[in-house]
Amino acid sequence: MKKYNLILIMLFVSFLGKSQLQSIEIISVKNIQLSPDTSYSRSIKCKDSTWYAACSNGSIYLYDTKTQKTSEVFGYEVEELRDIELLGNGNVLAMMSGSTGKFVKIGPGSRTSTDKSSILDSVFLDGMDFSPSGVGVLMGDPVNGSFSVFFSNDFGSTWEVLEPKIKAEKGEAGYAASGTNIQLIHDGLFYFVSGGSKSKLYKVDFSGFDNATTTVSKIPMQNGEGKGAFSLFFKNEKEGIVVGGDYKNPDNSEDACFFTYDGGETWTKPTTPFSGYKSCVIYSKKYNVLFASGRTGLDYSLDFGENWIKLSDTPMFALTFFGENLLGTTRNGIIMQIELKFI
Repeated sequence: MKKYNLILIMLFVSFLGKSQLQSIEIISVKNIQLSPDTSYSRSIKCKDSTWYAACSNGSIYLYDTKTQKTSEVFGYEVEELRDIELLGNGNVLAMMSGSTGKFVKIGPGSRTSTDKSSILDSVFLDGMDFSPSGVGVLMGDPVNGSFSVFFSNDFGSTWEVLEPKIKAEKGEAGYAASGTNIQLIHDGLFYFVSGGSKSKLYKVDFSGFDNATTTVSKIPMQNGEGKGAFSLFFKNEKEGIVVGGDYKNPDNSEDACFFTYDGGETWTKPTTPFSGYKSCVIYSKKYNVLFASGRTGLDYSLDFGENWIKLSDTPMFALTFFGENLLGTTRNGIIMQIELKFI
């Protein structure tokens, strides 16, 4: 028994002695021409060896990393596509943001179809999120003083209006910048953020799928047209981060990022801020690292937003992980495949 305890103590000491992640370096960058140079993507997802990108020209492009070939599976029949999700039933769903809400679905055998529900008439959609079980949430800009919020129980085949409706202040709206302004925490709870005249975190409990309960907390970010909260990520119901800033003055990093450990009851801004406006934030659970991107480039944080370090000056709209690589969508139809070294 004493020998066993000694081994446990040695293992514990060895664990404590291991150094934490100190920094991240870029080993290489490969630029993939995914779509025409007149377009760009605000949302990209990966499954196995394939990348799926929703693009500004109303098209969906795939990139096969095995064959290194690009293909267009849907094109030019809708307005700009700003979010794309890989669903648990094997389908792909892309969201159109424009004069009215619409979806593009890729089903078995790469069959594509468009879907428009009458409840999405005149709704500018901002983002969506799904669980593996098929529960989905969707939000758009306010109509008649209330946010356009919907939920689905069938992988987005049908949508229902969330009741009661969530009121918005004058000049308050969402930003369809990277499809990351809404997050499904679990099948009965989701969060979304707003910007513009006010920046707020909305926590929506819809566990009964009717008579939803919404808790609202103000975020002390920059306010005004093109300002405020653009993207969020929460580890759980309590620990989260919100990024954004001033789209029209992207170098201004003042009050562009806040994190919380109590579900938004209190907010803390970084000791070392990132390099200006950011439209997307994502999290690596494996390395406990945040990455944030925008017109001012790519930054990372090793302490959940307390301090940020610049990694690249290249503007990037949206981010996702591809194995140990980071993918960033940028201008002229290019996807950057960034190979990283975690030190």
